[in-house]
Amino acid sequence: NKLTDEFNAGVKLRYRQPDQETKVTVIDETTIRLDFKTKQRSVAIGQFAAWGRRWTAYQSVGNGDAVGV
Repeated sequence: NKLTDEFNAGVKLRYRQPDQETKVTVIDETTIRLDFKTKQRSVAIGQFAAWGRRWTAYQSVGNGDAVGV
């Protein structure tokens, strides 16, 4: 499957956290935007977000910006 510019996914910010309904927007090759349906608490700079069958992982670099790793 090829990534589209925008899709919905169940995203985890913590290992044991249930999937969180999220709209994922691919801005470019190194930037994504995650819009969670419900407010997330205690998201820290450098924290990872993961989703999908093969667990695509992205590392947050601050204030909602993220880069692929």
